[in-house]
Amino acid sequence: MFAKVKSFLFTHSSDNQVIVKNTFWLFLGELFGRVIRVFVVILIARYLSIADYGLFSYVLTISAFLTIFTDIGIGAVVTRESAKDKSLRKVYLATALGIKFVMIIISIALVFSFAQDITKINGIAPLLLPLSFLFVFDSLRDFIGSFIRSLEKMELEAYVKIVTNSVLGVIVVIVLLNQATTYLLIWAYAIGTGVGLVLSLFYVREYLSRIFFSFDRSLVKKIIFTALPVGMLMVLGALMLNTDMIMLGWWTSAEEIGYYSAALKIIMVLYVIPNLISSSIFPSLSRYDKDNIQKFREVFERGITLSLAIALPFCLGGVVVAKPLLISLFGGQYEPAVTTFVILLLSLPIVFTTTLFSNGLFALNLQNRFIIFVLIGLVSNIVFNWLLIPVMGIMGVAYATILSQLISNSLLWIFMKRSVEFKILRHLPRILLSATLMSLVAVLLSSFNVFLVILLCLVFYLILLYALKEPCINIRRNF
Repeated sequence: MFAKVKSFLFTHSSDNQVIVKNTFWLFLGELFGRVIRVFVVILIARYLSIADYGLFSYVLTISAFLTIFTDIGIGAVVTRESAKDKSLRKVYLATALGIKFVMIIISIALVFSFAQDITKINGIAPLLLPLSFLFVFDSLRDFIGSFIRSLEKMELEAYVKIVTNSVLGVIVVIVLLNQATTYLLIWAYAIGTGVGLVLSLFYVREYLSRIFFSFDRSLVKKIIFTALPVGMLMVLGALMLNTDMIMLGWWTSAEEIGYYSAALKIIMVLYVIPNLISSSIFPSLSRYDKDNIQKFREVFERGITLSLAIALPFCLGGVVVAKPLLISLFGGQYEPAVTTFVILLLSLPIVFTTTLFSNGLFALNLQNRFIIFVLIGLVSNIVFNWLLIPVMGIMGVAYATILSQLISNSLLWIFMKRSVEFKILRHLPRILLSATLMSLVAVLLSSFNVFLVILLCLVFYLILLYALKEPCINIRRNF
């Protein structure tokens, strides 16, 4: 039995086996990494003052954005081209790495030139050095991960994520037990990420020998222009996620950013769910696309229904348990973030469906339209932030997020409706009834431990769906 499992998870025997194996390892690495990161962030939020936690979150936001900005879709091109032609792997790796280094140098110059001018938060100057190391290590690790993906050895990518986050977690705990400062914590993140980079380089060491002698100037233009559409989506997506935090730094204090970061952290964990659903459904959507629009419509409707069946109870029930949950995780000092957390919970049904819409457009080869909708959402988000943050602070950011998501998702919904003619409302009555009744149960159990309430409500919700014979819970039949 053990030999069969080992063979299945570590060898390549067929296309289907490779797909399942790689999906397993990607999911394992992502799950482990997310759990460790959430645990670490909660510890940091409890040890630091709210202002220091806000500063810490702000620096991580800058690092995350720069990591995406320096990629501009290059990683996706390396993955695709290296997988297509093994003989060109080293050439693409060397050429793309050269482009990557140029982007990194430009980004570091921008950080040291303008980082202190785009925020009124005090204390950011001493953090620029560890921020730069964190961003460089993370950017290069992510890039090498793209190359490893082309080798179809996702177990290596999972190892890197597990080791990176484990080392990061241990170093953070050591720092917290001795001298918890924002400066040392950013260095802890940088060191943990650096260990992950070293491990990544070790796995691709056979391709690194005399790597820059394989640099091909004629490929630079091709790589950049091929990467631009993907890069635009990545940068726009990063802006959508990080604009709020950056603009908060223009008008508010580090404490306000700390409150917002605590509320957003829980929401961001939930945002992973629609990505997993979309990834599992995307092959079916791609298989049917325009050649069998009826089957495409059926799978698409089931995917949207399943997403809403998960989003609605989190949204409605989350509003009930928002205060005790936030305080239990981050501490009583974060109670001012509760209202913002409640507002952000309302974004769950929007984001869960938007993720399916974007994958549907890709399956139909209409991804250029999606760029337009993302751009509309980004611009509206910036405008609403500009109007609401000076007046309402972090609540203004939350309202701006909801409003911009409603605008872009409504336009996306209308476009997909015209393209696919899907129908969703007919699938929702039993889900809405179950989610509403579950929320009432949460109110009745509000005096109990919040985690026990969440568990009991989840079981009650699933029992209701089963009793009402809701089709979406039969995933095997649906997909």
